[in-house]
Amino acid sequence: MMLTGPAIFIFLHLRSLFQLYAKGVVFAQANAHHIKATGTGLIAYAMAPFLANRAIWLAGVTLDPVWFHFDEVQALVLGGLLFVIAGVMQLGCEIEQERDGFV
Repeated sequence: MMLTGPAIFIFLHLRSLFQLYAKGVVFAQANAHHIKATGTGLIAYAMAPFLANRAIWLAGVTLDPVWFHFDEVQALVLGGLLFVIAGVMQLGCEIEQERDGFV
């Protein structure tokens, strides 16, 4: 569960995000929330193999010398980028709300 949990978390939030897009909701706080949650899930996905490796090492079972892969670096970078995108989405939401309030 430690290794698959972040992936499940990511897909659930992406599903919710795409449902909002299907309804025509593009710039909303919920969209930014789902994007941030996806970014958090990607960061957790990147850290999970290290944490699992440390837990196995502490249990004294075995040590996996090839636990680190390039896809974890990519997930970490993409997770950080999604936080930036979520900030842009929040700014877009504020601009849309300001535009709707302008007479």
